[in-house]
Amino acid sequence: MSGTEFEAGRLLEYVLFFAFAGVTLLTTRMYWRGSAGGIMPVSLAVLGVGLVFAAMWTPRTPTVPEQQTPEKTVEQGFVSSETCRACHPGQYESWYASYHRTMTQVASPESIMAPHENASMIGGSRRFDVRFDDEGAMIIDDVDPWPAFVKFRKNNGILPKDFPRKQGEVVMTTGSHHMQLYWVPLEDDGLTQMSWTWLIRDQRWVPGETVYLQPPSGGSGIAGTWTLNCIKCHSTGGQPRSELGSEPHPAADPWVGELGIACESCHGPGDEHVAANGNPARRYALHLSGEPDDTIINPMNLDSKLAAEACAACHAGRVDTSWDNNTGGKFRPGERIEGSMKLRKFELVPDHLKPDYFWGDGTSRVTGREFTGMSASACYTRGEITCASCHSMHDSDPNDQLARDRVGDEACLQCHPQYVGRISEHTNHVEDSPGSRCYNCHMPNTTYGILQLTRSHRIDIPTAAGTATTGRPNACNLCHLDQTLEWADTRIARWYDKPKAEFDEDGRTVPTGALWLLKGDAVDRATASWHLGWDPAIAASKANIQPPLLARGLADPYAAVRYLAERSLRKFSGYEDIEYDFVRPARVQAGAVQTVLAIGQAPENAPLDPLEEALIERLLRERDNSVRVIRE
Repeated sequence: MSGTEFEAGRLLEYVLFFAFAGVTLLTTRMYWRGSAGGIMPVSLAVLGVGLVFAAMWTPRTPTVPEQQTPEKTVEQGFVSSETCRACHPGQYESWYASYHRTMTQVASPESIMAPHENASMIGGSRRFDVRFDDEGAMIIDDVDPWPAFVKFRKNNGILPKDFPRKQGEVVMTTGSHHMQLYWVPLEDDGLTQMSWTWLIRDQRWVPGETVYLQPPSGGSGIAGTWTLNCIKCHSTGGQPRSELGSEPHPAADPWVGELGIACESCHGPGDEHVAANGNPARRYALHLSGEPDDTIINPMNLDSKLAAEACAACHAGRVDTSWDNNTGGKFRPGERIEGSMKLRKFELVPDHLKPDYFWGDGTSRVTGREFTGMSASACYTRGEITCASCHSMHDSDPNDQLARDRVGDEACLQCHPQYVGRISEHTNHVEDSPGSRCYNCHMPNTTYGILQLTRSHRIDIPTAAGTATTGRPNACNLCHLDQTLEWADTRIARWYDKPKAEFDEDGRTVPTGALWLLKGDAVDRATASWHLGWDPAIAASKANIQPPLLARGLADPYAAVRYLAERSLRKFSGYEDIEYDFVRPARVQAGAVQTVLAIGQAPENAPLDPLEEALIERLLRERDNSVRVIRE
């Protein structure tokens, strides 16, 4: 129920209550005055209003999704956001507008973002059908997800046409910002993810495996079990109540304090707080004193490390050492995470898995691990930075939740005032240009997830020499993709009095855009594909060098790289309407590559300083084809 619907329902209840009370008082008054002739009609009126009022209080039958989604419980002290709303309406409304709230929802016509129309799709060697009934329920006909996942992995990404199918009503949704996943009930009370995903930005259905950066036979996105994969961070106070050892996945009857990421995810269970503040004298005395309330956690009142760790419970690469498959996790805001979780650090990950999580210098490659990045920054280890230094849950644009007064350089200048009015002197770029934005240099877009690149939260200094040794792209070349590593290193050395580094032949002669997109591993290629369509990089690079490179990305074996290459390519004149679909496998994309290259031969589209074809072929032969699976 939306906030508006809730208020309307309450208003109607109040109107009926006072109408009923008023008529009752009027009847009583007439009786004692002896107005017998008027009692009967008034009594009938009272009876009618009473019946309507009683009908308002008759419990309605829960919908199928409400019955099949995790049950809300107060067992661990969670009282839900609706209880918080009574005393904190402003905070409730700002949270209600956030993507945290809508991360996980009971399926309804309001929460389902895919078009409410019947549709049938074919892709990923399977058919997917959607229909809506008269009540707006979403009914799905799909391959049976878990067996399909197993078969898909074993059969190199191919499913037989007669593969067993599953039909069911969608009862829960995950996601509302970039993409939305849909869940149907299992026979054992659990929930399973359907194998297709709705892309919100693109307004289209795609096979689930294409939205993850993984090889063609990866299988992620075809099936997922909510109590294994999502309950820890996509709900508040999740309790899986799983039966370990059951096949093919743990049977479960999960409980939650609340679906979505609600008030008590950040403030902890609220039962003690609610009980204590039922006393208005205590409540107002505390308000007037200005002292914090010790019955609830407010991260803004914690020291910087504890405040950051309240967010780290979800926004870090970690292993939950306290997790219980029946009762869930033990961590609560205000505690140190080390008592409940073990951070996934570079040195602890096996060498063959390191590239799935980290760049070569230990910087996270994966989005959603903001604390992992920040905690490796000098701003954190030697300073007092915390998540709230830049972000605000209650006073921000929900899109990125940057606090309203910290959307530009303000977040950095609050701790580095020596650069106020001297930005160009420090950056050697025009003051109002992207090259003078603190975050573009010190927090470049080098973390991958949800089909895009996002900012690294490891705040550090760009270095081209570091790129040569660790592979992590540097901020200078992410903008100047038409230039070499040596070019960037020369400028860094001159501007900031640093020693010059030595580079191999490619580092001296090959533009980084080509080096990363043609020769790099899948994460390099995704990073380059996204940046080749990034507006600051387009403005900083030589004209039309991007399309010939992106053309090769259209035939990349990884669907996520193909997706990013296509989106970037369509930003250039002459390529907006090419016929292309990233969902189709790489083996059938050669025609699209040739079409794009042919368009680039027209004089108006010809690149300035084109790469020699022999160089392109050599870099493609030397491509790093190591298997990569970004662990989103």
